[in-house]
Amino acid sequence: MNGPASTSTIVVALDKNKDATEEVKKVADDLLVVHAVLKEETVQNQPDLVDRAIEQAGELEQRLTKTAELLDEVNETLEQAAKDSDDSGGSSDRSPPAQQCASL
Repeated sequence: MNGPASTSTIVVALDKNKDATEEVKKVADDLLVVHAVLKEETVQNQPDLVDRAIEQAGELEQRLTKTAELLDEVNETLEQAAKDSDDSGGSSDRSPPAQQCASL
């Protein structure tokens, strides 16, 4: 039963990872726009554009924080899946060294 549970865990992790990846791409695109606006020479004559760019930068920071949290969840899920996989298949890998130590 560990196989299906591990597969399900990995599928969940992959779904979360795909969502996080897409969000990072969107935020990166948005940051390019903010950067372009801030670089424009006309910004000096239009403080409302600067204010909007600053506000948008704050919103992007919040989105990046949420994305980082999602990636943390993915990492935890993948770590659990790896641990479950090691527990189910790794016990026989650990037996020979223990037997060798016992024979010494």
